[in-house]
Amino acid sequence: MIAAIIILAIVVGLVYLATLLSKYPGYVEIGLQSGSFQMPIWYFLLALLVVIGVSLVAVKIIWTIVRLPSISKRFGKNRRVAKANHLLQKGMLAMGKGQWRRAEKLLAKGARLSHKGQQDAGLFLSIAAQAAQNQGDSKRRDHYLLEARQLAAEGADTFTAALAEAELHLEASEPKQALAILKEHQTLHYANERLLNLESRAYQQLGEHSEVWRLLKNLKKSFPDRASYQARQVEVAKDLFAALNSPIDSIETVWAELPKSEKQDDTVILAYVSALINQNEKEKAEAVLAKEIRATYADPLIHAYTQLEVGSSRERLDKLTGWLRSRPDNAYLNYGAAKLAFQSEDLEKAKTFAERSVKAQPLPEALALLGKIYEALGQENNALQAYRTSLGLTYKENQAVSGDVLSAPETMALSAASGNDEAADAAKSAGKDDKKADA
Repeated sequence: MIAAIIILAIVVGLVYLATLLSKYPGYVEIGLQSGSFQMPIWYFLLALLVVIGVSLVAVKIIWTIVRLPSISKRFGKNRRVAKANHLLQKGMLAMGKGQWRRAEKLLAKGARLSHKGQQDAGLFLSIAAQAAQNQGDSKRRDHYLLEARQLAAEGADTFTAALAEAELHLEASEPKQALAILKEHQTLHYANERLLNLESRAYQQLGEHSEVWRLLKNLKKSFPDRASYQARQVEVAKDLFAALNSPIDSIETVWAELPKSEKQDDTVILAYVSALINQNEKEKAEAVLAKEIRATYADPLIHAYTQLEVGSSRERLDKLTGWLRSRPDNAYLNYGAAKLAFQSEDLEKAKTFAERSVKAQPLPEALALLGKIYEALGQENNALQAYRTSLGLTYKENQAVSGDVLSAPETMALSAASGNDEAADAAKSAGKDDKKADA
């Protein structure tokens, strides 16, 4: 718009000048040593424009000749860059087709051209290293990575190549090497999402879940929605709880920072309780389970509670009996009460609870326990029937009480796949009773 106005103003000015010259023709007198001569003013102006134009063209030609070496150099650089980019495209296409050797050659050649063209050669070298690693040649891979690192000494920006190198080390299960590379760039690129993701993966491979949790907060914005972020929180929390080397401070920090909704998940609660038990915090584990049971009466939590060894069996039995007032027909509560009563050698009470549990739901563990109780009471026929029923449910229908926890770092609790110790004892006892029956 502005250019159009300027052009219009120039045209109007020229028309006005031409009008003046037509009305008042003037002359220009030029004096020379030999004399002078006159010419119309518009001739003079036309000649002046021609002289100026010719002078400008001459100056441009001279300037071009002077700059010819730099123009030639720039042309060569642009040609190398274009050729390097073409090789990069062909190399990436070969990578996509799984032609690792061809891709490596194309990218290595492109790296040399891009370096001469003052382009990012680190990108070419890092992808060439990937191609070499895909061929199982770590020696050539390290050679390309070394070349990429040497670019830093020349003042080149090697951040992209460093990220690619770190990723290669992670793919090769070399997290310490990956971390060493990433830490070199943390100061300048501390908020870079890809760097944080790679760092998180490295700590995940090292089993340092508290560091993964710390980095997760910085990666919150990279998740598509809140649900995805919370799902990742739960995953990391479970990994940390399951690791035997997790310090109690980290366990408590993660539990405190978990969203309230996720702390109501039975699997998360059981993972946290197991972590507390592994840290010899059995009293706290018992308190957490008791609180959650009173809130939800979830069967896995009840079963986990029966496995705790905190206080006496009688004390825990009294607590279960109290809960049974609210849920008298709960199979898991009755099973837990029967188990604790049996441990307290109160066989009649154990029998009552076990029979209630089996009546509410025929759990394999409850039937196996009932068989042991019958056997202790001398009721061998009833014991044999309970054992056989338990085994049938365990091995044919693959039923088992869920909610297993670790009672100690070196001792696993019940096997969720094939039942628990009662089921194993049931198999032995059933075999003994069959032999007696045959006799």
